[in-house]
Amino acid sequence: MLSSNTKDFLQAAIIGGMAGSRTSSAPAVTSILLSKNPTKAFAPKLIRFLGNQSVSQVMQLMAIPELIIDKVPTVGDRITPMGVACRMVSGTLCGALLYRSRNQDVVKGMLIGGLAALVSTYALFYTRKKLAEKTQIPDALLGTAEDAIVVAGGKWLVNSA
Repeated sequence: MLSSNTKDFLQAAIIGGMAGSRTSSAPAVTSILLSKNPTKAFAPKLIRFLGNQSVSQVMQLMAIPELIIDKVPTVGDRITPMGVACRMVSGTLCGALLYRSRNQDVVKGMLIGGLAALVSTYALFYTRKKLAEKTQIPDALLGTAEDAIVVAGGKWLVNSA
């Protein structure tokens, strides 16, 4: 069994990794995690808000369009400065929220989530590009496989919480 510190680290790193793949999936999963473990009244309003069941469901619905839009050939690469920044902000905020909700060091959560988002943004971009080049598998199909990995990771996080 994992210690709570190790579990917190892994959750923040996986959430950050998800942000590097699909920016909006990280807040959706973070909201689910927060809703599964309601925080006490003294928690910051943002954590209480995101932990609300209805908000969690809306966040999940809001993540769906990104899964579709990613397959459109005219959408820019995730490694543009704005794409990287958005993914890092998503990972950073989600890591911070997870750590804060557990009374852990927020800066640590920010660093873990943000760095994981940065690394996964580039790693997944170049992996997908190289796979498409070497295997001739259409990029949209590889994107769908990436979506499946993000969804599976999110489900694993939620079930292990």
